Amino acid sequence: MENFQFEDLNPNKVNKVYQDLKKFGSFLYNHKMGVFLVSFSSGVAYLYHNITQSHKRKQIKLAKERVMTYFESTQKLSEREVDSIITKFIDENKILDTIQTPSLASIRSEKDPSEKLKLTDQLKVSIISKLFSVLYIIPMVTVFNRLQINLIGKYCYLDYVLYKDQEHSMRIINQQTESNFINSRNNCYFFKEVNFSQFIDLIQEQIKVSLKDWKIDQQSSFEGFLKLLINIRNNFEKKEIIASISSNKSLLKYLIPTEEEIDNLVQSQKTPENDNDIEYQNLKMLYNEIRNIFESQKFYDVLKDSINQSFLEFTKNLRDDFESTELKKQIDSIVLPDLPIEMEIPKPLVTMHNIILLPKINKQIGNIVANKKSIIEKIGSTDLINQLNYSVLTNDLDFNKVQF
Repeated sequence: MENFQFEDLNPNKVNKVYQDLKKFGSFLYNHKMGVFLVSFSSGVAYLYHNITQSHKRKQIKLAKERVMTYFESTQKLSEREVDSIITKFIDENKILDTIQTPSLASIRSEKDPSEKLKLTDQLKVSIISKLFSVLYIIPMVTVFNRLQINLIGKYCYLDYVLYKDQEHSMRIINQQTESNFINSRNNCYFFKEVNFSQFIDLIQEQIKVSLKDWKIDQQSSFEGFLKLLINIRNNFEKKEIIASISSNKSLLKYLIPTEEEIDNLVQSQKTPENDNDIEYQNLKMLYNEIRNIFESQKFYDVLKDSINQSFLEFTKNLRDDFESTELKKQIDSIVLPDLPIEMEIPKPLVTMHNIILLPKINKQIGNIVANKKSIIEKIGSTDLINQLNYSVLTNDLDFNKVQF
């Protein structure tokens, strides 16, 4: 209002504004159809924009639902595959029998004190080594197989995106590369004799050190044995150890071929006609992606959680062996009559001689193998493993994303 002047309201100016408004009104009247069409077309454009956006949202939602359906079915496929792999190598091929375990009868019959001591040390190391081998094999093979299947799934999805409008598509990862890469009953790098033997040796070496002061003629409480397990696990499961597959102490290094082994494989496939076999180059690419994932924090969290599931199943069952039914009856007879409400009192735990405990642990190992399917399903149902693998499938890992 600062620039307003009274002379702006003089009759001549007001009359001019009035005449201009009349002309504009006449224009609208004479061109009403054109104005209507302009307004109508703007409305149609706005409506078309909304319909298009709604269609896009529906298409995106439908695509996500299809991906999720595919994802869920492939995770079930992985569970069945892992179950069959472990069944073949542990149940059928008896691969854990490579860990020689002396019998209690042979220890009792041994007359030489030094030889008897040697056998008892071998007994405790072999049984605990078998225990740790099984409790690590189940989650490691489960997690690794999931990664393999979803990594291949990612490239199948990229094949579809890149070649969906072409008559003949060219797969980025062909069937032969896929077969060489994914673990199965007939092709499992981890369970190859030399490789698995080195895996067992690593576990035994560490357990031999950890059990040095755990004497077979001593007693253990349930809590004391749990602490022993935790101490042993710390030697294997620290991130700087297990996630660094170049380390000699990493258990993960036995899941995949070394870079040198892959390079040698690639070199062996070169011929005068084909100096750079794309099939094996792609195999090398897949293993490099796996190495990237292994070294990530997300994968470490998944692996740690999966191993916890495995050990939880064991310790839950072992607790039953430490429970005393007789002592519970005595406590119930004293305590329950004085309680105002009905309640279940947990069975008290007792200590146990290690010479008695070891056969019970050995029996639990058999129970774990027999119940492996349940453990595999529990591992596969956790949010952590599903979030990581969905990210792998949908090419949504920042550190491992394929650009195209």
